[in-house]
Amino acid sequence: MSIKALFDSDAFFRPEKEIKDWIKHSKNYQGENPNSVHLLKFFSTSKQRTYLVATPARMYCILDDSRKDNPHINWSIARNELEKDEKVIMTISTSDKTENTGLVDIGPKHKNWLFTRSLFLQASIANSIQRLILDSATRT
Repeated sequence: MSIKALFDSDAFFRPEKEIKDWIKHSKNYQGENPNSVHLLKFFSTSKQRTYLVATPARMYCILDDSRKDNPHINWSIARNELEKDEKVIMTISTSDKTENTGLVDIGPKHKNWLFTRSLFLQASIANSIQRLILDSATRT
């Protein structure tokens, strides 16, 4: 590993393409087209990153831990629980945790997921998740 890589915070994490491809390891994977996969990083520390990966069929929550050999799929949700007729029907709510983190509930079954506030300076996490859901609805 180069000296530059030692100071690169991304060097110890898998590239986004690999995270997107990891959905193939889910028992719920339905052969989604790789070109229709969208990704949102919502939590980031020096050791872990958590992503939402959305396809026209499902949304997956994937943890990438630099200390582990492989990413881990925490859960997934079917498209019909996310949106209907181009409207997000899933409830997404947030609350405060610390100065740097918050908590997000993604639907009724996935509560209190930590998110990194600094990743959402341009748009709120709720709006970012809604956009991810709608953008991934396109069947390509």
